[in-house]
Amino acid sequence: MEDFKEQLAQAYDLRGLQQSTRRSYTSYVAQFSKFHGGRHPQELGTDEVRAYFEHLARASLTASTIGVCYAALGYYYRHVVRRPEVMLPIPRRKRHHTMPEILSIAEVGRLLAAIGSLTARTIAMVLYGSGLRVGEACSLCIEDIDSARNVLRVRQGKGGHDRYTLLGAPLLAALRAYWKKRRPPGSLLFPGLDPTRPITRDVVQRAVKAAAKAAGLRKHVTPHTLRHCFATHMIESGADLRTVQVLLGHASVNTTSLYVRVGIGRLSRTNGPLDMLASLPV
Repeated sequence: MEDFKEQLAQAYDLRGLQQSTRRSYTSYVAQFSKFHGGRHPQELGTDEVRAYFEHLARASLTASTIGVCYAALGYYYRHVVRRPEVMLPIPRRKRHHTMPEILSIAEVGRLLAAIGSLTARTIAMVLYGSGLRVGEACSLCIEDIDSARNVLRVRQGKGGHDRYTLLGAPLLAALRAYWKKRRPPGSLLFPGLDPTRPITRDVVQRAVKAAAKAAGLRKHVTPHTLRHCFATHMIESGADLRTVQVLLGHASVNTTSLYVRVGIGRLSRTNGPLDMLASLPV
């Protein structure tokens, strides 16, 4: 029987899945196999899948994590071994949507100033200045900087789509200063130890986490927080939802509408009924 990892790799190639999705799906299918004593997933069925998800629920994993595992097993049984009926009786766990942590503009400034590494600080500025995902920022190439049109090109973002996003003057200046200092040897703007591969997300994650602590921020801050801040601050400053959707690369405007709900700045400028009552002449 063919190794399930080889089966997955062949299916990934046929459907063109992103590397991050490939790693995630392979890991979750492997964990499923390990839970059942290392048995090949092709030998397992609905009862084993149900038992595994009951185990995950008892382990108090988040609905988001369980949802990714569900997607991984669903992909395996639907696209690899062509047995979609295995997953049909298994309900997808309902996700509880929570509001992301949003920093104020001043807090973002403190965070950026506290990042000691020039490379990590420049990537963080890209996340906040252009709204990129951390993987997209790490994979930027020098030719993706279009200074003539003031845009950044994002290649093969989530879903395999290219897009353009903002490249403001402060970010362009920061990128030029970084390039003059670091002089990356190849086309990658932020190469890792191997100059043919981009810097890893973990490096940026650790730098941002350390900077948040150094800046005295009590909120839970990750590189993705800066993308949330980009979207929220854009909407608070008056950008329309459709524009922000395109800049973020969201497939649906419903995803982007989250940032309308977290835009405290806009809420703080909205008068409530008691304010209107107080404004009436006595």
